[in-house]
Amino acid sequence: MYEELMRNFQTKTMVEIISQMKTNKGFIFNKFFTKKDGINGNIAKVPIQKGEGIILHSVSPYADHIIHDKGNVYMVDLTLPRFPLESVILAAELNELEIYSSHAEKLKSLAQLIGKYAGEHKNSFVTTLEYMAAGALFGKVMDGDGKILFEFESERDVVEFKSDQDPITALRAIDAIVSDEFGSDISYTGLASNEFMDKLWARCVELKLDEKKQAAWVEKDNKRCLEVHGTTIYPYSATYKNEKGVSKRFIPEGNAVFIPNEDSIFNVYYGRADHSEALRNAPTEFFSTLEPLAKGKGYSVLSETKQIPVCLRPSAVILASWVNV
Repeated sequence: MYEELMRNFQTKTMVEIISQMKTNKGFIFNKFFTKKDGINGNIAKVPIQKGEGIILHSVSPYADHIIHDKGNVYMVDLTLPRFPLESVILAAELNELEIYSSHAEKLKSLAQLIGKYAGEHKNSFVTTLEYMAAGALFGKVMDGDGKILFEFESERDVVEFKSDQDPITALRAIDAIVSDEFGSDISYTGLASNEFMDKLWARCVELKLDEKKQAAWVEKDNKRCLEVHGTTIYPYSATYKNEKGVSKRFIPEGNAVFIPNEDSIFNVYYGRADHSEALRNAPTEFFSTLEPLAKGKGYSVLSETKQIPVCLRPSAVILASWVNV
């Protein structure tokens, strides 16, 4: 009886369900990591541009074995981390479908049940990918356990937003850096600590930029952002664990970063799930399938992702700080 209903949810359909599900997680992952490449194996060969003033620091002893200096780039062999999840639909839950008289109603209810578990898996995956994407954006390459393998540090001078100047001065300095980096003018987006945002807004009010319509609080991507002279700055307060296990902010107090709106800066590498059904098809960002449990106890909803987000051009991420004068 249930086998007939389950035949509507073959692997191809399950992959479509989890892939098309919307989630409110993953702000950085969804906003900046739009370029994605599927690979056939488990190791991605990642070219990271050195850029002017970029220094690589190995954090893990293992990292030295995966980095190869190729002149203008570091060629990094990154193993795709595997994130599998499983939820069980018990036979008792399937029996509850009998309250519906029509086949269509049973199918709709089953689809909602399967969608619930697939949605939970998708949220969990994107939460993990968001953490890894944040690390990548700030020059840290992390493994699947969240440990930092290596990180990039820029020797470029930090752009200073000074308390006695119009913010346009610092923004024009960022304009020049972006133009030098890409050879053309490209818009950019800011991410800043709350302290930076507060001080920047106070200065804008002091200069009456709000009255002149040159500064305002706006809502974007479900966040309260500050727009100053046409540049959008988002608040960001996420943390990570350093090599000693100490919690640190990605953006320290009073600091900000500015990211050019150019999709070639970041990339996501993804591979096939470690499942026999996945081997028949091209790699997908997310995989899901149903498997019957032994002795008719129900079905397992199996989902998996193998992805790693990387910053290919660390020198394009511009650091800034607030300076009281």
